[in-house]
Formats: sequence, structure tokens, C-alpha cells
Amino acid sequence: MNVIEFGMPVDEAIKAGRFHNQWLPDEIWVEKAALTPELRKELELLGHKLREVNYMAVVKAIMRLPNGKLHGAGDPRNPDDDAKGY
Repeated sequence: MNVIEFGMPVDEAIKAGRFHNQWLPDEIWVEKAALTPELRKELELLGHKLREVNYMAVVKAIMRLPNGKLHGAGDPRNPDDDAKGY
């Protein structure tokens, strides 16, 4: 989403904080750096229950660049993670 909607490089998009709106139980799972303290407070004032999690998933991505080359990116949440394309 960050790559397509906001034009972020795939490496930065993978590093970005994540959140997930869970239905049952009704709460928002949030990685520590995903939301600003102000936004967290606003959500809580609106009645949302936030649950801080260490991480939600480990992502690997391979993106085709405009020049046709492939660029692989691994998630820093898992130091042994890597993605490669050829």
C-alpha cells in the first residue's frame, strides 16, 4: 500500500510501522512506531482499544523497477530475512 499509494521505495515501505484493525476481539493491534502518540490518544478518545504488539508479520518483497530490473527487500523485524530477485 505504501509503495502504490504513497510512492515509497519498497525497502522503506517494509520498514514502516504497521497496524491492524481486528474484528474479534474488537481492538487495533499497533506496532510501537506505527502511530504517533497524538493519533493513539485520538483513537482511544473515540473508544478504540489499542493493543501494542512487537510485530505482526515478516514481509519479503520483490519489485520490478522501471528499468526492468528486480529489487528484493527483506524485513528488518527479522535480521535473517532477505529477498532476492533475478
